[in-house]
Amino acid sequence: MTEWHMKSGKKPTGGLLTTHRRSDKRKAWRGGRFASTTIAEAETRKIKKGQGKKSKILLQYVKFATLTEPKSNKAIKGEILNVLANDADRQYTRRNVLTKGAIIRVKVGNEEKTARVTSRPGQSGNINAVFEEFKEEVKTKKVKKHKVEKKKKAEKTAKTADSKEEKKQ
Repeated sequence: MTEWHMKSGKKPTGGLLTTHRRSDKRKAWRGGRFASTTIAEAETRKIKKGQGKKSKILLQYVKFATLTEPKSNKAIKGEILNVLANDADRQYTRRNVLTKGAIIRVKVGNEEKTARVTSRPGQSGNINAVFEEFKEEVKTKKVKKHKVEKKKKAEKTAKTADSKEEKKQ
């Protein structure tokens, strides 16, 4: 399915913009297909021609990533094992689709580390990533905090109900 890069036909208030109804879709407004870079044993790239003499390298399948240590700025080649999280779409995590911002598990030497993808694989043709500490407990902390707040509210309402009954007697 082709993606269209057009201006919205609505105002921020929700009303219609009459000036944008001036013409049909133009070829210049048409976007490309999503590369959906996934993990595989062999790397596959496609070259896509752009306007003028521009060209983009679409990375379809990848096995290795170039990783950098933030403190020392040294580049290391590591094998991508799987995708731990991808904020672009939760389905991408299940399908191991790599996009910018995806958190991946990487094998460097004998160690397994987590890294965040900093390049755009569908545009640049390679995967660059930065080592990062991935904390999955963040979601559980929020849930626990929410449950604790509910318990406190329930205790307060129980205390006020008890005090009202005592006053009536």
